[in-house]
Amino acid sequence: MRIRPWFAILGAAFSIPLVRLLGNGLVSLFGSHGSGVPRSSIPLRDMTYFLPEVPDAETSDRLSLALQYEEDFEISILVHDLLPVSHPQHFDAAANSEFLLYLQLVVRARSLVAGSPVLRNQLELFASSMGLSEKPTIHIHDLPIDNSPLDMVLSAAPNAVDTALFIGGFQSRKGLDVAGSLFARGEMGNLVLAVVGVPKPTNPLEMSLFRQLKFLENVRLLGVLSDQELWSEFSKAEVVVYLSAAEGYGLPVLEGLSAGKPVVCIDTPINRYFKVKYGGIFLIPHKLGNFSETDLASALGRAVNEKYRTPDNLPLHPSDWASAVFSDVFSGKGCKR
Repeated sequence: MRIRPWFAILGAAFSIPLVRLLGNGLVSLFGSHGSGVPRSSIPLRDMTYFLPEVPDAETSDRLSLALQYEEDFEISILVHDLLPVSHPQHFDAAANSEFLLYLQLVVRARSLVAGSPVLRNQLELFASSMGLSEKPTIHIHDLPIDNSPLDMVLSAAPNAVDTALFIGGFQSRKGLDVAGSLFARGEMGNLVLAVVGVPKPTNPLEMSLFRQLKFLENVRLLGVLSDQELWSEFSKAEVVVYLSAAEGYGLPVLEGLSAGKPVVCIDTPINRYFKVKYGGIFLIPHKLGNFSETDLASALGRAVNEKYRTPDNLPLHPSDWASAVFSDVFSGKGCKR
């Protein structure tokens, strides 16, 4: 539902598919060192990277040096959030030059290890879109987060609850800190906040937020979900909560609406456009992505009482809604600030 359409739209670009492929994923690179090269000069073993963050200069130099030698790389990917991301600030010329290093490593790899069947399918689509003459062998290696030393045990789902499904994960710009604080104070009655995704183990702020939320009775941490599991959560939710100012394409909003659920999101041009065109959207005023608990609580309170019916003109395929958006934008109808 969520992964394949993005490759259909963006598969022709080089650096962006890699970000889509590995965005919000944990990547570990393992490789033997080329003959005649000091081991310390290419310390690839045990090096880990979180994308779409741009590697530092030292890491980039090491990777560039490694690519000069005939080595085989095994790339192990542990996905901790299957939601697609769209961060234009990562796609400037400087960022693309860094991501190209990862792209070269993927192309050079003879073996890829995916952390889930969903990611394996994504890797296969990526390999096909690259037109590789020899496609890498793709294995599945389950890496359950329950067994991590960080004690990241996820919440069990109650039998019947009214759920606000939070889309976006633990990154600071996603608004989970504000939503978590609101629910921690018990301001939303019987409504339960269900959070998709897990934090980066190396990010102390995300881990601190995770530990605060995991003990709250009215918060469920869903972790990594397959396409089917995610759609099931959409279907069961009373309202979808999408508070990120970073994404601009609006796919989570449309998925919530297509499931017949109202959506609470911040007031951005694309969200305002969807509100006018399809209804069912409750906008929160913000300043540079920052918003208040009061405004969030107000929007949630209005949304849970909304009986939303998916309109007939809602595009259910990404190519359809992308065409609709671009058509309206070019005709001067939508997405104006």
